[in-house]
Amino acid sequence: MMDYLKKYNISDEQIRNIEEIIKERGQNIDTFKYDPEKIIDILNLFTSFGVNNIYNIIVTNPSMFRDTVRSIKNRIDKYIDKCDVLSPTTKDGYQTMRKYAFPDLMNVKVCDLTDELLQDAINDEAKRPRKQDGKKLSAKSIKNEWGLVSSSLKSICKLSFDVRLPKVQHKNKVLPVPELILSAIKGTKVELPCLLACWLSFSMSEIRGLKCSSVVDGKIYVDQVMVDTRYGTVLKSDAKVDTRIRMQSLPQY
Repeated sequence: MMDYLKKYNISDEQIRNIEEIIKERGQNIDTFKYDPEKIIDILNLFTSFGVNNIYNIIVTNPSMFRDTVRSIKNRIDKYIDKCDVLSPTTKDGYQTMRKYAFPDLMNVKVCDLTDELLQDAINDEAKRPRKQDGKKLSAKSIKNEWGLVSSSLKSICKLSFDVRLPKVQHKNKVLPVPELILSAIKGTKVELPCLLACWLSFSMSEIRGLKCSSVVDGKIYVDQVMVDTRYGTVLKSDAKVDTRIRMQSLPQY
């Protein structure tokens, strides 16, 4: 019943090995035996990308053939669930991307993907207006969205695709002079946090994470951040970059 695998240079003995391995792992072999068209579509996807070691792919991870008939949306969900190391803010961002990014692509099955289909989706995403203000998505946003999609696909036998992303344009931001900032915040409730941001380069999340015990002998210790997610406000003892956990001397003023 699995003779169709011979087309991919898999011998009778190797077919028997595949059956034994799948049974030993307690997995269902019915997909291989009774739904060959589905398996052929998946194997053709691999060969179209120049993958030739089909036998090794099957015996290494036979369960992935069940995953490849799922949609990209399903793959992203599984990828997010399996990444226990994701911070609450990263997970929140990923779930937002999953909800809004590449709307015409999310329900496409992995085994139906092609370079052309993915490139069209990226081109359409570059034209899609943002919900909050109607402006086009930035190249950086599209790069981040594609990073999530490609990471979820690479978890299936390291699938990768040849696509071109919009080029990220680096802009020099013009900041207002300190005198203008000081006159605007003087005497307001945001004066202290704004001074910390201006003179010590603290981010908003770092300022929100400060506590009375953060100041010791004229020094201020940044060892946690406070961020907002869809799950509520989260206090994190680790920052996005290791160097953000630091100590700085407070200016006399």
